[in-house]
Amino acid sequence: MKRMLVAALAVALFAGAAEAQRPVKFAVGGGLSGVAGDAKESVDAGYHVMGAVDVGVPILPLGFRVDAAYNSFKGKEELTAGVVPSLRVVSGTANVTMNVIPLPIVKMYLIGGAGIYNAKADVDGAEATNRFGYNAGAGLRFDLAGFGTFLEARYHLVPESDTDAKMQIIPVTLGFRF
Repeated sequence: MKRMLVAALAVALFAGAAEAQRPVKFAVGGGLSGVAGDAKESVDAGYHVMGAVDVGVPILPLGFRVDAAYNSFKGKEELTAGVVPSLRVVSGTANVTMNVIPLPIVKMYLIGGAGIYNAKADVDGAEATNRFGYNAGAGLRFDLAGFGTFLEARYHLVPESDTDAKMQIIPVTLGFRF
């Protein structure tokens, strides 16, 4: 029984290491999104879903990831006729990733980049706005045979161009890589 357990662990380690060598992976995930700064006064925490293409260089700790995300936040204040406005933010970002703890199955990584953020309030007459923003975060990847999972937290900062106001989004994502 002990030999079978050791053999299964060895297969999982080597299969995970071999799978991690594949340079292009796709990812899907979702989770909770918090808000900070100016947006915190008008909306509550919400949820998000995301999809990504992850490109790694097998012998280097650096990689690149392009992702798209949809965030939804429910408004705090009720408008006329019982309507509580919501806010949705759609983003597309290009990021650099760096493995900082490269163990065979678990990898801790840092991520950071920039992109376009499209925000729109769910209120009659509201228009969508496109703004340039930045993001940074950290995560854990668990590479297994055939697929992997990840858990990450990021901070997105989207400044307004003509005021001191800024949108700050803090998503925590649980996802799958394949």
